[in-house]
Amino acid sequence: MSRRRIVGHERQRAGLTRLLRSASLPSALVFSGPAGIGKSLVAKALAATLLCEDAGQDLVGCLKCNACRLVETGNHPDL
Repeated sequence: MSRRRIVGHERQRAGLTRLLRSASLPSALVFSGPAGIGKSLVAKALAATLLCEDAGQDLVGCLKCNACRLVETGNHPDL
């Protein structure tokens, strides 16, 4: 899963970024819609951002830290 492959979902990503920046991310989110539109990519990008050791306040982790490498390979124990 590469967070750089997410295409579209600008409104949803902007909303999630706004929640991250304001530190008001709810404890649960529901990602719903038709199959194959990228819901899981956006959800995984958010999870990876939260797990990143050096993430900014957007939906892209640093892509260099140990947590990001584990997420990219699908081996992070919390994902």
